[in-house]
Amino acid sequence: LDINKFKFGKSPISLQVGVDLGTILEKIIKRMRSQAESKGLSLVFNNPEDQFSIKADVVKLKAVFKNIIDNAIKYTPKGEVTVKVYNSQNSKFVIVSIKDTGIGIKKEEIKNLFENQFERTDQAKKIDSGMGIGLFHSAQIIKGHNGKIWVQSSGESQGSEFYIELPIGE
Repeated sequence: LDINKFKFGKSPISLQVGVDLGTILEKIIKRMRSQAESKGLSLVFNNPEDQFSIKADVVKLKAVFKNIIDNAIKYTPKGEVTVKVYNSQNSKFVIVSIKDTGIGIKKEEIKNLFENQFERTDQAKKIDSGMGIGLFHSAQIIKGHNGKIWVQSSGESQGSEFYIELPIGE
């Protein structure tokens, strides 16, 4: 339903002021740690002492972080997944980085990852039978928060690092 609403220009996002980003991430990581450990992976959370208050739809934002962290765990056969929160250079944005030591992404596959519904990498198709709507949906939610989402990878077997940038404050 959310995807259809986005397609027709009707945002399903309801923003609340004063949402603590660190608290959201702590809860998600606490719930997902056993999933990582069952695969022999470390799930590391580098939460700074600074609190980042954002304007957010908590339910939708949780869905984004759960999706990206779940993907990182799913597509990482060994090693670790690290979630880091830090201030952007201009201090008006907070950045959440989700880095894994997993299967990586070919450079030519990165450009469409967030733009097309049902888009999946060749490597991901070999591991999981997902439908390819999670990253597209996540990108729409982040745009609805006036933020940005992108990924960097040096290629197959090189891991990936997803970035989510959100405005700080109201």
